[in-house]
Amino acid sequence: MKSWGLEPTKDVTVLQIGNSPARLGALLSGKVHGSILNLSQQTRARRAGLRILADLSQIDVEYPQGVLYTTPAFIEKRPEVLSKYMKAYVEAVRQFKTNRQAALHIVEKHTGLTDKEEAAEYYDTFSKNFLPGFPPAEHAGLENSVGRPGQ
Repeated sequence: MKSWGLEPTKDVTVLQIGNSPARLGALLSGKVHGSILNLSQQTRARRAGLRILADLSQIDVEYPQGVLYTTPAFIEKRPEVLSKYMKAYVEAVRQFKTNRQAALHIVEKHTGLTDKEEAAEYYDTFSKNFLPGFPPAEHAGLENSVGRPGQ
């Protein structure tokens, strides 16, 4: 919010409403004037006449998506598990990006989207804006999410 010239505690009231479908419902009923929505709600919001104020995939701030965590002790004790996991993850990204039909099935299954257009729009946006071809270590994004060392 600060990057848009807003003071979070002064200009905006933040409410805990629930998951993305509940937040979309609050928007549509007029209970709130704005909300963060998951990608799975994008098409429904657009169809309802709502406007996107900010697309977080398009702002000039790096932020990691799909971050995985483990402990240094696990890395030291079980490096083979980590290596196998990362190989499987990279292969899953490749499959998702190259096998659209299988990926659409996964999108529908795990997002609850039943509308084919909504699922296709989710897949296209997610593949383009949130899923790199190879999972890079994005140092700036990690710094933005956890801070710089010593801060």
